Amino acid sequence: MTVKKYDCEKTRDFIHELARYRLVASENPGMLDPIEPWDPDAIKRIQEWSDDYPELPKITPEDLAFIKAFKIKDSKYIERRHGRLYVISMYGAQEFEIWPSMFPFIEEGQHVGFPELLKLEVDE
Repeated sequence: MTVKKYDCEKTRDFIHELARYRLVASENPGMLDPIEPWDPDAIKRIQEWSDDYPELPKITPEDLAFIKAFKIKDSKYIERRHGRLYVISMYGAQEFEIWPSMFPFIEEGQHVGFPELLKLEVDE
C-alpha cells in the first residue's frame, strides 16, 4: 500500500505535517512534545515523526461500499497485477477482476486484505 511521503523542507509539506502532528498530539495528551514552527529543530523533528508515522491513504466511499458488500470480509484481498485489479479469496477458491481505477494506492504487485482496507479513513 502506497503511503504519502512528505519533504518537510518544503513549506507546504511542513505545514501539512505540523498540523497532522498537532492533531495526533491533541488526541493523545502527553504522547508527543509540543513543537512550534519557529523552534530551531522543528523541521528535523517533524520530518523524523513524519517518516516514522507516514500518512495512510484514504479510501473512497464507493470503494468502502464495495468492500462492505461482501459478507465475509476477512478471507479476501485485493491485488494489482499486470495493470489489472482483482479480488481474490485468501483460500484461492475465487478470483475476479474489478475496475482498475479502484483502490489507486495499491501498487503493481501489491495486495491488501479487506481487514486492512476497512481500517483506512474514508475520504469524504
